[in-house]
Amino acid sequence: MSVHSVDPLDAWLRDSIGRGCTLESMVESMIASGHAENLALLIVSAAFARFKPEALDLAQDGSSGEKILRVFANTSATNTAAQPISPALEMPPSTAGGFLDPVEIAGNAIALSDRDIKVVMVCTAPRIALFDDVLSDAECDALIAASRSRLQRSKVVANRGSGEFVDDTRTSYGAYFNKGENSLVATIQRRIAELTRWPLTHAEPLQILNYGLGGEYLPHFDYFEPQQPGLPSPLESGGQRIATVVMYLNDVEAGGGTIFPHLNLETRPRKGGAIYFSYQLAVARSIRSRCMAARRIARRKWIATQWFRDALWVAAAG
Repeated sequence: MSVHSVDPLDAWLRDSIGRGCTLESMVESMIASGHAENLALLIVSAAFARFKPEALDLAQDGSSGEKILRVFANTSATNTAAQPISPALEMPPSTAGGFLDPVEIAGNAIALSDRDIKVVMVCTAPRIALFDDVLSDAECDALIAASRSRLQRSKVVANRGSGEFVDDTRTSYGAYFNKGENSLVATIQRRIAELTRWPLTHAEPLQILNYGLGGEYLPHFDYFEPQQPGLPSPLESGGQRIATVVMYLNDVEAGGGTIFPHLNLETRPRKGGAIYFSYQLAVARSIRSRCMAARRIARRKWIATQWFRDALWVAAAG
């Protein structure tokens, strides 16, 4: 059985709240240690919502209330216009080694610039890897908190014509964050780009998905099928999808896994963990790479999904 390590920030948040520290003092401590004010407010507020929600309610009536509400309004804005990526976000440090192929993962951990990622499982056909400790609890909580007011019913790519539509095969609600939209998203996307060794210029916006009781996404391919009518529309924005990283933002008591039905493989959600599957090689684009989100039978399920393309990703006009 793997042991879930405790992130120092998570431990500090839990300990500080347990000792009775105020939201204001914790935010000031994070700012003093180099965090941006908005990110500090978001992370600390999400921690209070998890560990001591009544204190967060009181804080919103006090001196910090206006700032908290402003931060959540800013991170939940409906404006989805593309924003420029800073040069520091374009190429992660390790892209020189080429795209991460699970076949080449030899060790039990991958050292990144800001944390070590634990390797739980590797499958070579198709290319799949399961990781632990990709996100901290604080990052998971903050992503959920920031996305709540953006959630809309998820759509699927149209089989005929162009565009997307709501379909019963996908029963989740989703929200998107542009690349580098805020410091939290920028930190997470840079880490995923470093892990996969693929530049953020080829990444789609970060998607947050929420599945309710019984929510599921029936078997599907994440890449765009070449024979699919209406395909030019999604391909024009950045070419073919070549990899998916699904990050689990909460623990689920039962169900809620990621299933590869033709492999008889199911990975169970674990907060802060992630499953990565690549299909940039033609041989990987087979029936075996079909996946589905298992029906969740206890608690809500939250995930963050990062897709990568084989070309420069550009937001579709309109």
